[in-house]
Amino acid sequence: MDELKNSIERIYEKYIAKCLQHKAESFSGLSEISVTDSHYLEILYYLDDPTFSQFADAANVSKPAATQIIKKFIAKGYLSKVQSQTDKRVYRLQLHDGYKQYFAEISRVEAELFKSVVSALTEDEITFLTKTLHKIESKL
Repeated sequence: MDELKNSIERIYEKYIAKCLQHKAESFSGLSEISVTDSHYLEILYYLDDPTFSQFADAANVSKPAATQIIKKFIAKGYLSKVQSQTDKRVYRLQLHDGYKQYFAEISRVEAELFKSVVSALTEDEITFLTKTLHKIESKL
């Protein structure tokens, strides 16, 4: 059991290290962003122009906390608050282009890394691993 745990930890650590290395090499200008802020910005990227409420729900923070986070991001120039054309009561949160490009590149690198890892497996191994991971996921 320890060997399995250690293997999973090593895989996770190597994966994260490769992703972080690429982030540092490709986007050194974004190094002032904290890990927490990066996490929230990534949520905003994947939600693709969410409302305040959608962001708060996805980030698992209260609406007042989400408002403070968004105000800080607007002040730092990370994103803009844009009024909906169809419902003037609703505002969408739009990441600025540089940050969209940053997260798009990270997604591309993660996809390449995943593809290179999976290419080392046979179809039977992929099927077995997929079933095993589904079983593990159901216990979480």
